[in-house]
Amino acid sequence: MNRFLLAITSFLYFTIQADSIAQTVLSDSLVQVLKTIPEDTNKVNRLLDLSSEYLDQGASVRADSVARLALQLSTKLSYKRGLALSYNTISYACEDLGNYAEATKDQLIVMKLQGELGNRKGVASAYNSLGNLSSHQGNYEEALKNYQISFQIQKEIGNKKGIANAYTNFGNIYYFQGNFPEALKSGLAGLKVREEIGDEKGISDSYINVGSVYVKLHNFPEALKYYNTSMRISRKLGLKPNIALNYLSIGDVNEAVGQYEEGIKNFLAGAKIFKETGDKYNLASCYYAIGLAHTKHGELSTALLYLDTAFTIQTLTGDKQGLAFTLTRLGETNILLKDTKEGRKKINEALSLAIQLKLLETKRDCYLAFASLDSLEGNWKQAFADSKHYIIYRDSLTNEANTKKTVQAQMQYDFDKKEGLAKAEQEKKDALAAEEKNRQKVITYLISSGLIIVLVLAGFIFRGYRQKQKANTIILQQKQEVEKSKEAIEHQKHIVEEKQKEILDSISYAQRLQKAILPRRRDIHKSFPNSFVLYRPKDIVAGDFYWSSTPRSSSLNITFIAAADCTGHGVPGAMVSIVCSNALNRAVKEFGLTDPGLILDKVREVVIETFEKSDSEVKDGMDISLAAIDQVKGEIKWAGANNPLWYIQGGEMKEITANKQAIGKTDNPKPFTTHILNLDPGDSIYLFTDGFPDQFGGPKGKKLKYKKFQEIIVQKHGSSFMDLKKELEITFDDWKGELEQIDDVCVIGIKI
Repeated sequence: MNRFLLAITSFLYFTIQADSIAQTVLSDSLVQVLKTIPEDTNKVNRLLDLSSEYLDQGASVRADSVARLALQLSTKLSYKRGLALSYNTISYACEDLGNYAEATKDQLIVMKLQGELGNRKGVASAYNSLGNLSSHQGNYEEALKNYQISFQIQKEIGNKKGIANAYTNFGNIYYFQGNFPEALKSGLAGLKVREEIGDEKGISDSYINVGSVYVKLHNFPEALKYYNTSMRISRKLGLKPNIALNYLSIGDVNEAVGQYEEGIKNFLAGAKIFKETGDKYNLASCYYAIGLAHTKHGELSTALLYLDTAFTIQTLTGDKQGLAFTLTRLGETNILLKDTKEGRKKINEALSLAIQLKLLETKRDCYLAFASLDSLEGNWKQAFADSKHYIIYRDSLTNEANTKKTVQAQMQYDFDKKEGLAKAEQEKKDALAAEEKNRQKVITYLISSGLIIVLVLAGFIFRGYRQKQKANTIILQQKQEVEKSKEAIEHQKHIVEEKQKEILDSISYAQRLQKAILPRRRDIHKSFPNSFVLYRPKDIVAGDFYWSSTPRSSSLNITFIAAADCTGHGVPGAMVSIVCSNALNRAVKEFGLTDPGLILDKVREVVIETFEKSDSEVKDGMDISLAAIDQVKGEIKWAGANNPLWYIQGGEMKEITANKQAIGKTDNPKPFTTHILNLDPGDSIYLFTDGFPDQFGGPKGKKLKYKKFQEIIVQKHGSSFMDLKKELEITFDDWKGELEQIDDVCVIGIKI
């Protein structure tokens, strides 16, 4: 990329970011919805939920704007909890955008408010956030101090998610300081806790951190294993920031083993997402990585352009650690360009930051660069002294990683072996090329002899040539006709592709709308910590959906949860699911019903009323398994339409059959029956649709069936719910094989 193109790219990036802040971030439809909600604490919570969703999607500017609306309303209502959560979200958004000073100020306000509310978990989270902000600015001592306070509070209150975050943050500090064995130990400890609590996003984060340590230990296959696993989880959950980080991390591995073009491709893919999300911190990391790859590939002028861009962004965001790394690479690149004056200036600045931040690797690299500089300038005595400092820091890093030597030796052996094979393959290709060249010489001699014969026969050929001209004219006319037909076909193909894209875009938007009716997984885990949801639509959108809600009355300790299967799948099924989900919400929130049987009666009434508005007869409806769970009493009320309830009590699988009628227009409708269960801690319930057992596959292409479904649940009952979910997913995929998924799948498991 030349200097002009890079300048234009940078200009467009910052212009887009500035414009996006100025633009209205809420769609007209959403604004209308929010206008209908009273100006109360419920509206504050709705705004904060929306802001959190934007943060999860990496839309930091939008998250900041919506959180500030929540802040204004919380101030008006004197709603202290809303104030704390609003400042917290604004701080996260500022951190993503590189505004660390504003983010720190907001977190101090959060800490004060959470302390006044007596929320120790919130105070611990604020200390953790302050640690992150100190780390971004290279103040590792302050970061460790804040992390340690957060860790101690999290242990005292038993918050495993907070403990996992603390382990991860300790690992990051050790990583930055070059203490890779301790970084690996902390990273794996955090990963273990996150797997125990089923925190999929956290698991994705931990895989990235552990993979980064393995890169530093030169165990590249192990690093790629962790990165690829994180990428699969990130794509499954739609985590754009993590997808971008994995592109950046995999590019680091490509660059480390000399795959510069593949590495640059991955770095650019990551940079594209970081631009979209406004993550300046990681965008600078991408530009740094691209510049380093170009340096190693010998493209020094291009390398300087990218490194200068990274330096500019890091200066704006105050990323001292990033500046130390980038200044070192700028100095090294200038040395390679024989610009020793500029090179020495950059290395001096880098060493100053490395000493301040205690960055052992950067100190090592700086002294190696000084040795090169002094050698180029003929200052052999100083070059020798520089080399001694380099060896001291190199050995210091080596001694801290007691397994690093063997790992490096094995990796070098594998790499040399691959290089040897590649060299042998190249020699083989060279020999074949030489043989081909000799063969071409023989062919050339034969052709020359043939030309002499052709000249003798030219007279005989002339008449044939005239005839050939006539034939060519005919062929040319036919070719022109074919070209015209081809252009017409290409035009029709383009129209079809455009229409297909419009349809897919519409369906993708419908998918986002449908996701909006689904409860957030983290809310379900909050209500039922030991639970799982296995949800696999057959198409982009689905007829199956899961639903959860709580009554408005604060005196009730009930949480509703359901697995529902609407008529059809794909777009028609999704439209029915929206109608049915809305009917469930109305039955609970508008009509205040808490009895599952009465709720289903009311849902049937609302659905029939909705579809009767159509001029044509609509017989669509829904099968459902609905439970109302009171975890304080250990009491479960349940009702079902065609779909049963399974539960394990005392280690034995039991079943309650549903009413044999769907939600919708049916002949001779009867009231739905409410069943009451009293379960003990350790017992579990399962709500599901028919998509899992009805899947065709296996060696004979038959249905999986309910019996096998039950056997898996009973077999894995004593294991963690994450293991049960994984076993169900593996069984389903193995059974389906290469066959098409025939229906939407929804399975919910809850342990009391």
